[in-house]
Formats: sequence, structure tokens, C-alpha cells
Amino acid sequence: MPLLCITREKWHRPAIAFWLVLAQTTLAQNMSSPARVHEQFSKEEAALEARISFLIEQLTAQNFHQREDAKWELERIGLPAFEQLRAAIDHPNPQIAEVACYIIQNQNVVWALDTDSLDVRLLLKDYNRCTKDDQKTRFEQLAAKGSADAQLALCRFARFESREDMSKLAALALMNMVIADARFQNLDLVRSVRYSIGSCQRPATNWLLCLADDIEHLQAAQPSSENSPADRFTDRIAAWRGLVDEEYSQALKHPNSLMDDQQIRQVTLTFYQWIGTWIAENAGRETALTLTRPILDLVPDEIGRIQEIAIWALDEHQAALVIELALQKNAFFERTPSLLFLLAEAWRELEDPQQATHTFNRASQSIVDEVSRFKHLMRDTPGSYEAGRRLDFANFLNERGQFDWAEIELVKALSAVLDAHSELNQAQDPVDGIDVSRQRRLERIEEQLRIQLGFFYWQGSEYAKAANSLEPAVEKRKKLLATIEENPLLANEADPVAIYYYYRGLQLVQNGEKSAAVEALKQALRLDSGNPDVMIALQEATESEEDQSFFEQEFHRMTTTFRRRVHEAETALATATDRNSRASASIELASACNQLAWLLGKCRTSGQEAIALSRRSLEQFPGEAAYLDTLARCYFSVGDIQSAIHYQQKAVAAEPHERQLATQLAEFLAAQSILPSESAK
Repeated sequence: MPLLCITREKWHRPAIAFWLVLAQTTLAQNMSSPARVHEQFSKEEAALEARISFLIEQLTAQNFHQREDAKWELERIGLPAFEQLRAAIDHPNPQIAEVACYIIQNQNVVWALDTDSLDVRLLLKDYNRCTKDDQKTRFEQLAAKGSADAQLALCRFARFESREDMSKLAALALMNMVIADARFQNLDLVRSVRYSIGSCQRPATNWLLCLADDIEHLQAAQPSSENSPADRFTDRIAAWRGLVDEEYSQALKHPNSLMDDQQIRQVTLTFYQWIGTWIAENAGRETALTLTRPILDLVPDEIGRIQEIAIWALDEHQAALVIELALQKNAFFERTPSLLFLLAEAWRELEDPQQATHTFNRASQSIVDEVSRFKHLMRDTPGSYEAGRRLDFANFLNERGQFDWAEIELVKALSAVLDAHSELNQAQDPVDGIDVSRQRRLERIEEQLRIQLGFFYWQGSEYAKAANSLEPAVEKRKKLLATIEENPLLANEADPVAIYYYYRGLQLVQNGEKSAAVEALKQALRLDSGNPDVMIALQEATESEEDQSFFEQEFHRMTTTFRRRVHEAETALATATDRNSRASASIELASACNQLAWLLGKCRTSGQEAIALSRRSLEQFPGEAAYLDTLARCYFSVGDIQSAIHYQQKAVAAEPHERQLATQLAEFLAAQSILPSESAK
């Protein structure tokens, strides 16, 4: 389909000229005379605007045929008439307003340009038939591509999407792309935005134009010892303040009672979040806090939305907003442990440890209160319910980087299960085996908690605690070990035991007891022959020739297995005929490539193969923190420390509270710091 158009009748010649000039000026990278092209663009646009204005007024002509001809021609002109038709919706003459609204709502837009890449055209092809959620996903996919044609497509949606909320979401997708990657803060993007948007004055395009002005300002500003970056950005704040105030006043007109009103407020909240991040980055947190404070008035009385805003504020180091939010939504905070945990984190960020500890204790106690409130509805023991809730919040705190509090909740969860064990053991006259079945469930819950606690300690390199946490559960499993080789169906029963021996081996390596470590790691391999981390630890522990020979034999076996998995996954992906099979093959391929790359990288062998494998996993799942972590390790193994740091920083940015990612980044930075002294020697 040629150029952007509506699929009705033929093109009107002024519209063709308008869009040809637009496409040429936005996409040409080496124009000989940009000023002349822009002048021609302006003349064409002015002539077309005059014609459209005349036709809109003709919609109230006394002659029926004149009215119909005007309407028909406006439909033929299509999108170039969009802004003026949109303005005509508020025309004092109700007949003009009604016809203008009808024309806009009935345009069937073809969003792609001939100059768009195939990937972009495929994303735009069936946009009009998608659900609203799918359309939002298309915006995100275009932003993820980041190419010039994807940027232009988002600008077109911001300008011509008839629904105001979708227009804003398209603009926000482009704006988020600029924040996510500073490479897009360049004058090429500015030119694309200006030419694509033209003279449009709707809210979303005003946001993009203001962003374009910011980028130009930042590009032109000369660093000075006298002025900080925030000082150089000060004069841009007024422009954003006007847009923020306008958006705030529009949102308040919608009482949040209807679904459409809620969606409008949701978009406004998202805009405020973007403003907070952008202004904090360029003008400082205090200025951002002043601009974004009105966001609190728009937060709905929904726990999920309150939590989302609180997490955003903490991630943007705006802890004061969380305190104010807790005052406004006190009833929700008092009965919701996750919100109280976030409030405790806010007090900690504001360097008030007493309030932080007090609030954390309230949050922890609120879990007990929750168990008491719902005790009469529970089919299982209150202890198992409490353990499950504490485990959930421990994971939540761990993801937030509050590791000491996460440990407390994990230990309390385990204590709750052990107390429930004691209560059942003391119960008199069990009926129909109910207590026995509950006991078995509690044993399973205890084991899972011990595995989780061991994993938590392992992430923090506390290997002795990791092994000791798991040991009681392992003692109950050891009787199965003798039968595992005879009955493969019991292989999964060995998993906790294999993990225990792995942790114990790491502890022994840490203590310098390498001979004992080798024996523990051999046990782990016998029970779980496919864990590359065990093999990596074994290499570090190996000292004797006998152990070295064992390592080489097992290393060859494991790498051969992984290479076979990679080959099979590649074949499955190439021959997949439906979406589900492709998705399944892609997941398997990414996992196999990542595990083999990690093994090769950590063992410092076949470095280039490891890099290629790691890149292949990232092709399946771009931006995945664990895969970026592996790629960084692979580069480090071949001595490319700069690339290792680059990709490790991207991994940490994706998962800022993951301790092992931060530990590996510290290792790479430390290696970089000793390079000059080594070269001097």
C-alpha cells in the first residue's frame, strides 16, 4: 500500500504532494538543501490547510449537494485534514462538530509507509484490527526497535491516532525510548519529530516537540565549571510545567468512575512518571519532585496502582513522595504488608533508621494480623499460610534490595512452619489421617523454604549458611539416594541433595579445603549431571592429576550434551510451523546457549564460541539480565574487559538489586583498575 492514507476512494492531489514532501524530508539523510525542501513543505501544507478550512465551513452550506461534496472531499483528503477536523469537533455549530467527529471516527488508516522496513510494516499491518492492549504492545515493540522508521511510525500515531489516550501512549513509547538509551538524544530524532508532527497541537505532539526542544538545548549547551547540568536545564522547566499543569487539569475532569476515565488517568500517571525520570536526570531530584508531586492526587484507590507509584518513586529516589502517598492513602497502607514494606524502604532511603525499623516491624506484624483475620476460612494450618505469605514478602524484599529484611522474613517463615509441626505433633486423636496429610504438606513446605533460604545465602556468597540451611531437609532425603540410579523416576527427589553438596563444596573451596570440596562436588555431579555451576566449582577445587582427569572427562561430557541441546533446539526452531512451537524452541535454544556459554566462559576455554553462543541467547531474549551477565563473563574470559564492563552494567541496570550481578561487575571494575599498573611493569 503506497504511503500513509485512508482506504477510501482515490488520493486528492494536494494530499499526495503533502505526504511525498513529508516522507522525503523525514527520511532523506543527505539532503542537498534542507531549507528549500522545508519551504516547499510549508507552502504545500498552507495551501492544503486553506482548502480544508473552506470545506469544513461548507459543511453547513444551505445547498445539500454542497454539504455532501464538502464531506466527501474531506474524506478523500484523509489524514492531512485530521488536525483541522479534530479542532472542528469543538466548533460552535453542532452540525460541523457532528460531521467532523464522524469523519475522524470512520477513517480506516493504513499506517505504513513504503519506506518502512519489513519489520515495521508487519507491526503496522493489522494495527486497526488489534485490541487496545495489543496496540499498546505494538508501540512498545516499535520503541524497542529504535530504528528511524520505527520512530517516525510512533510520531504518526501520536499525531493521527483519533483516540487521545492511544495518541499519548504512542508518544510515551517514543519518550521512554529516549530515556532508556541516551544514543537517541540526538538531532536526527529532533528532525524526525519536527517534520512528522508539523503544526499539530494536540497534547501528545506537544510533549514530543517539548522533548525535541530539550534535546536541542542539551546539544547546544556548553559545559561550564560555573553552571551545573541542572542550571543549564532550568529554563526548560517552565515549558514542561505548562504541559504538566494542562494534563493535571484535564485528568481532574474525569472522576475515575468509568473505565474510559480510569484509562485517561492511567495515561496521565504514566506521563507524570516519565516527567519525573526525565527532569531528575537533567535538572535534579528536587525539581522533579516539585513537578511530579500532583501525581498523588491522581492515584486511584487501588492497591496495585498505589504500589506501582510507590515503587516508581523509590526507583527514582523520590522517597518523600512515598511518605506523602502513605499519608493520603493511610487506610490502604495500614492493611497491606507490601505497602508498609515500601514505606519502610522510603524511611531507610531518607536516612531515618528508627522509623524504617518501626515501619518494617509493623509490616511484619501485619502478616500475623492478616492470618488472624482469615483463620476461620483456612483449610490448612495457619502456620503454613503465614509461611507462604512471609515467603512472598521475602522475595519481594529481596527484589527491592532489602536483603537484611528479606532474611528476617525467610527465617520467620521457616519458624512458622516448624511451630505448625510442633502443634500437629501435640494434637490429640487425629481423625481419618487428616493430621498425617497436613504433616506431609508441612514437610514439603519446610523443604521448599530451606531450599529458598539456601538459595538466598548462596546469592550473597554465604556458602556455609546456604549448606547449613538445607542440611536438615537433606538428611530426610538421603535414604532415597541408593535407589535413584535404579529408578530414574526418583531423579527429581535428589535435587535438594545435589544442591546441598554443591553449597557444601563451595564452602569448602572458600575455606581452602579443596580435597574435601572435590568429593562434595563429585557427589553433586552424580546426583545432577547437568549443572554447569558444579563443573565450574570443580575446576576451581581441582589440584591432583586424578581430579584433573576426572574434571576433563566430565567437562567433555557436559559440553557435548549442551552442544547437542543447542543443535536440537536450532533444528526445532528452524522447522517450527506454529507460534507455540517457535516459542518453545526459542526458550530451549536460549537456555542451552546460555548455559554452555556460561560454562565455557567461566572455565576460560573456547572464548569466541562462548561469545557467539551468548549472543545467540540474547537474539532470542534481548535485554535479559542473566544472558547479559553471561555475555559479560565471556568477554572477560578473552581479556576484553571494556566490553565485559559494558554488558555487565546493562545487566545490573536491568536487575539493579541482583547481588551476583553486582558482584561480577565489581570483579570486572577491579580488574580494570589494575591494568595500568600491570602494563607499567
